[in-house]
Amino acid sequence: ESEVGECKDWRERPQEYYSAGIGIKFTHVFNRKPGPRFRVSCYRAFCYLCRQITENTMISIARLTFNPFLENTYVISDATGECVIIDAGNYSAGEDRKLVDFITEKQLRPVMALNTHGHVDHLLGVSFVTDTWDVPFALRGEDNFLVETALEHGKIYGFQVRSTPTVGIDLAESAQIKFGETTLEVIHTPGHTPGHLCFYEPEQKILFSGDTLFRESIG
Repeated sequence: ESEVGECKDWRERPQEYYSAGIGIKFTHVFNRKPGPRFRVSCYRAFCYLCRQITENTMISIARLTFNPFLENTYVISDATGECVIIDAGNYSAGEDRKLVDFITEKQLRPVMALNTHGHVDHLLGVSFVTDTWDVPFALRGEDNFLVETALEHGKIYGFQVRSTPTVGIDLAESAQIKFGETTLEVIHTPGHTPGHLCFYEPEQKILFSGDTLFRESIG
């Protein structure tokens, strides 16, 4: 939460913002006091009310839902403009374009394709990301066999896998991922796959859990 001072058009500001064309919704919670002062909780980069006072204190999170499995791809960035792309699942040319347009519009600089695990629905767009922005692909080594067999196991689910990426960073050897001014802790959570990982941002206490848990179900 951040204290917001004078805001000349505070009465007319909506409580929900939509990022055009990619289906991202951000909600603000207001506890208004008399006069033009209130408190607001928000994600920094997508808050048009209090960006100026949180610019250097929070990471920005965008969730893009891709492919027939409705897989969640996350773009995580900070005030430096550097970002990582977690579980790139973009599958079609249209989904590739949405990801590129988002990165371009926000003037971000991808530095890594980062995966929680190697299942094909989380892997479909990784080669596109590594080729488009010339960045390494990071995965825990126990899931290499899933990458290597993605063409075969993708067919079981009806996916035509365009290409399989090369793992450049084995996260079994990394306790942290650093980019810009941000550090993500790497947590091994085997079960869904042998090499499954979660990524934890301790400052805001945000966990990117991949398929460790499903809604109302185990992972």
